[in-house]
Amino acid sequence: MGAGIAIHNRLDRVLQRSLGESSMLSKRRCSILLPILLAILSLGLGPQDLSMGSRALAQGEPLCRFGVTVPGSLTGFESKFSELRVGAYMDWAQRVSPEHPNGAEYLQVLRVGPDETTYLNDLAAIPSVAAANPGSFWSVGNEPDAPYGQDNIPAELYAERYYEMATLIRSHDPSARIGFGSIVQPSPLRTRYLERAWNRLIELAGSREAASALIDFWNLHVFILNEQKCPFDAGYWYPADYQEWGAGIPQGFEWDCSDAYDIEFRCVDQNPDGSCNRWDAPETHDITIFQQQIIDFRGWMASEGERNKPLWLTEYGSLFPEFYVPRAETAQYMTDTFDFLLSATDPNTGYPYDGNRLVQGWFWNWLYDAQSPTINYGGDLYYYANGNRTPEGDAFVNYVSGISASGDPFPADLSAMSAGGSDYTFTITIANQGNAPFTGGYDVALFLGDPDAGGLQLGTTLSQPADLRGCGEFHRLSLTTPLSDPTPWDLYVRIMPALPANDADPSNNTQHFGGFRPQTFLDTPPSHPFWGSIETLYAAGYVKGCDTSLLRFCPDETLDRAEASVFVERGVHSAVYDPPDPSTQTFIDVPISAWYADWVEGLWVDGYTAGCGGFTPGEDLIYCPSQENTRAEGSVFFVRMLHGPSFTPPSPSTQIFDDVPLSEWYANWVHQAYGDGLIEPCQQTPTLLFCPNAPMSRGLAADMMVRAKGLTPLP
Repeated sequence: MGAGIAIHNRLDRVLQRSLGESSMLSKRRCSILLPILLAILSLGLGPQDLSMGSRALAQGEPLCRFGVTVPGSLTGFESKFSELRVGAYMDWAQRVSPEHPNGAEYLQVLRVGPDETTYLNDLAAIPSVAAANPGSFWSVGNEPDAPYGQDNIPAELYAERYYEMATLIRSHDPSARIGFGSIVQPSPLRTRYLERAWNRLIELAGSREAASALIDFWNLHVFILNEQKCPFDAGYWYPADYQEWGAGIPQGFEWDCSDAYDIEFRCVDQNPDGSCNRWDAPETHDITIFQQQIIDFRGWMASEGERNKPLWLTEYGSLFPEFYVPRAETAQYMTDTFDFLLSATDPNTGYPYDGNRLVQGWFWNWLYDAQSPTINYGGDLYYYANGNRTPEGDAFVNYVSGISASGDPFPADLSAMSAGGSDYTFTITIANQGNAPFTGGYDVALFLGDPDAGGLQLGTTLSQPADLRGCGEFHRLSLTTPLSDPTPWDLYVRIMPALPANDADPSNNTQHFGGFRPQTFLDTPPSHPFWGSIETLYAAGYVKGCDTSLLRFCPDETLDRAEASVFVERGVHSAVYDPPDPSTQTFIDVPISAWYADWVEGLWVDGYTAGCGGFTPGEDLIYCPSQENTRAEGSVFFVRMLHGPSFTPPSPSTQIFDDVPLSEWYANWVHQAYGDGLIEPCQQTPTLLFCPNAPMSRGLAADMMVRAKGLTPLP
């Protein structure tokens, strides 16, 4: 049947003792299934009336934020999707030809362990499933952190299997959306598990940016379950050896779990004679804890640079039968979570393409309980035996009936990069923060100045005929146009829907991007201190970045001597200079096959370097290409770029910097660089410091090159 986490066999026996051997639990295992998520967010709503009332219910019109898990066959339950209005579902499998009742999307789920055969079978299924379902959503893994009945593998192994599966999915369907995570709950302990997996994924991908490119959404199960092997209070009716239940401790954290949740069952309804009428663990359906889990995890995402990704709860709910948690109580918890998920936003951690909402979609657990037709766990929406709605199902249908299925497109983001000369290529992001697709298409225009006050339209109007899925999905459109006005620019983006009636909020169709500056490199925003110099060098053709595939400049990484040779040679000759391939090897540590060999050889031929060890007749020359430059060493390169290869600065007569004694070899170079205006002190007060041994960053090198060439950096 799919996935889930067990409350553990020992709890089964505890439950049997509390109810008696004749209870409906009998002796079968009490498994608590946990499904997975898709869906995506909606407009904020107030608390909903749980009573059905007399009003007509909206039928059909799926909502992309709401999903449901299906623990077995859809047969007999296909018609329920219309009244639930769910936009997606999952059943813990991957299918070449999934059903789409009422147009609901299907979340493909891949298993990553612990059974090697299952993992390999799911891996082998990817090509055929991806080819038959382009653009599908995928959840890689199902509770890899859960030791009871789920994927149960160490965090590092999860990252390795995710990397293999996600890479394979991408190769067969570049449009696929892939989710990382699916841990049982975002508790402090399990967030550390996911952080360890994330760090391993970064290692495998080669960089944080490359790892991020493999993740389209972050994927959580959000239950509130015990994690410790916790002793129950003395004097209760159960024996001491039945002391484990819940999610357990993830592999690799058995001796590192001091922050694990420790939740106890306790009596919440005591009889007059002192016996207990109802036991419960109230924390497991505490809306305050649920909210804090989401808030904390979004904060963690932002701290890891992953704020601009959707967050989906691919499985959540209350996992206890009604004799522990009455159905009305579960229904209230469910609608309380809906209220929070639809309305919770944060300008610092929320998803910008969805109105800064914290969560973009959620799957309630579950449609019905196929494990036990007589006892239903976890807030099932329909009775398995007859297909009638449960009280939770009534509450669900009543809640979604009051939500409008409409799109709300808006200009969410604007970026620009130089296209050479005065031309710039603008990338305009149009997102839909509504709870349904926006249909009919739209036009987009870019303006310099307010279009309602005589602003000048830049370039042509762009047309996008395709529908735009809701809940934070987006289109990106490109426009290349000349723009000679100096930055910052006062820009506006306006969208014009072809069918205005389909737009829930026309007031946000025009967005102002004031103080706008172009950003060529992903890692060098306009807020970076050397952004202007880097952009100027790129526009003039002097630099291409440290990673042309992702267009990064690595402004804060230290400039090594191999990279410095490129800066100096281009600075001396021209932006389009390409040195000849070397015919001989001058430096023993610079093989002719190295990417930088021609640049280093050119530096030698032009007289700008004698190597890193000086020159002694009869000895081999070395260049030290991977050696990182200090600020003092970098000053030598750029002073020579400005004055020529034979220039030697005069010895200074007075000491300017407190940390540059006149006796140091670099004192004359540092004073010359400062006097020429090539570099600023690292500290102005209370004393003037140069920090000669501090690393020279690539950003600082770009700034010095701009000054040496007499270029004017963008403001």
